[in-house]
Amino acid sequence: MKTVGVRDLPGVGRVIADKLKHNHFTETCEDLQKISLQTLKQDLGIKTGQSLYNLCRGIDDKSKLEYDEERKSVSAEINYGIRFLKIEEAEKFLFQLCTEVVRRLHDVSPESNLTARQLTLKAMLRSADAPVETRKFMGHGICDSFSKSANFSSLTNDVDVIKREVSVLLKIILKSNNRQISDLRGLGIQLSKLEKSSKKVPSILSFMKKNVESAT
Repeated sequence: MKTVGVRDLPGVGRVIADKLKHNHFTETCEDLQKISLQTLKQDLGIKTGQSLYNLCRGIDDKSKLEYDEERKSVSAEINYGIRFLKIEEAEKFLFQLCTEVVRRLHDVSPESNLTARQLTLKAMLRSADAPVETRKFMGHGICDSFSKSANFSSLTNDVDVIKREVSVLLKIILKSNNRQISDLRGLGIQLSKLEKSSKKVPSILSFMKKNVESAT
């Protein structure tokens, strides 16, 4: 902290900095550390004096770190290599993205049954005046971004439920903006309004196991 300028400390403006420099020839935290707490309180007031006394020593008890803040949303997005000719191709990709976002939802809090109330589909669509072939191979190029949200009828982390909603939202975005499936350049799924639920719903692990068994 010794080399940090007094003016760089939080809450120190030109008036305080000039006063410290004029009264105590103080420009750095090293200079400030040489001034007693009593003197700082007398010159700047009890609150400001105490604050600067602490700050120049790297002590700040105003901002506490919150380690247990609950997650507000979980998402998965892809904006590279998105090229589809049929709606079925886009849906197949989106369904894989649904599996990934639910897996991430599970990973956020494996010990609890975390569920979502809201789903948002984000889509990047090639701008009307943008070339079909992008400068970067399979990149998204110049795009317009759109999003559409929907609330589930009840809290869920069921992949099949999310798949159905995503499919509907994709068609709405394309139709309302008069775009073709070939214009898609990026897709993202976000689950939000997360809550812990005591109700047993199919987990991502059981879903994946069921798919493997049906495939074999």
